[in-house]
Amino acid sequence: FDNTLQAVLSWLPKAETKLGNMTPIAADPRSVRIQIEEMKVFRVQVNPRIVDIQNLNQYASELKNASPVTAESLTPQVKEINERWNGLLKNTHDRERELQSALVQLGEVDTALDEITGFLAQTEADLQRLDYVYGDPKYIETHLKKLQMIQKDLRNQEPSMRKLNQAVDQLVERSGNKARSSPLREKQEEMNEAYKTVQILARERQNELQDTLKEVKGFMGDVEDLLRWCNNCRQELKSSAPMGALPDTAQKQYDNFQVKYRELEQKEDEMKALLLNGEDMIARCRDGDAVHLRVNLNKLQDRMYETRGKAEKRKRKLEDHLANVRDFHAMLKIHTDWLSNAEKILGSFKHPSKLVERVLKQIQDHKNFKQDID
Repeated sequence: FDNTLQAVLSWLPKAETKLGNMTPIAADPRSVRIQIEEMKVFRVQVNPRIVDIQNLNQYASELKNASPVTAESLTPQVKEINERWNGLLKNTHDRERELQSALVQLGEVDTALDEITGFLAQTEADLQRLDYVYGDPKYIETHLKKLQMIQKDLRNQEPSMRKLNQAVDQLVERSGNKARSSPLREKQEEMNEAYKTVQILARERQNELQDTLKEVKGFMGDVEDLLRWCNNCRQELKSSAPMGALPDTAQKQYDNFQVKYRELEQKEDEMKALLLNGEDMIARCRDGDAVHLRVNLNKLQDRMYETRGKAEKRKRKLEDHLANVRDFHAMLKIHTDWLSNAEKILGSFKHPSKLVERVLKQIQDHKNFKQDID
């Protein structure tokens, strides 16, 4: 933010001073034409600066989200810069319009027609360069800003065009030449047709850029949603409850995890589809126009694979635990059943007999029982 602010403060005062020091509108056609050329050069120097202004506002917005207190202290500076920038554009447009009007007033209708027709031709060329814009949302928004400037320049030409049309009509009427084939009338028609063409092209470019921006933002939103899901899933894996010691509890935990695991597999399919779509989008971009898109795709892929790895580890752990719990309780049941049976056998033994034969058999039975216990 600070670097961009300093960059703006380095050129904005110079541009304001340069515009403010331009000589008043001349009283002769030749001088006015020179002043118009001077404004063309000035506009070529100023128009690209829209990128700096947009970056400054973007950084200010990001700072506002990250640190509202810091952003609050920067707001007055950003507001002042925007006001000065808008003032510079307005003053530029006003001077251009006044120069065109001066040419008309000085009787330079033919030259004024050429000037506006040339401006429209250059505007059409600028719009043609916006024919294919694709990349990060910020990149597309920058071109939308440029398009808005072009549309504003077009609107600023309307008063001059109205005056020119009136002047041509008056000149043709005074000359008594009603024919539509007069050179002046042909130039007038050429200018008006060029204006209609440029207006249509500007609307087309605006619709194309807005549709592209909507598409890219929608895609980036899907990527962000999947990243949030991965983060939530990772958090759930971290904060999982202790594993149950009973078979039913362990089985329920495993079944619940399997639901999440199957959801993860579905999300992984979504990720693969997003990656394919993202790669296709990046392939349509020029180098450097989709940096943010590439970063987000790489981040999503890494995060998804990390989440899958943690889920696999958790799955194996739950499966091993479930098997151990089942084995333990199966063995416990065997020993419990045996112990219950041993207690029944022990309880069935009668008191020692007083007969030798019978007591000897009782002793042997007890030895057999003791061996079974050992």
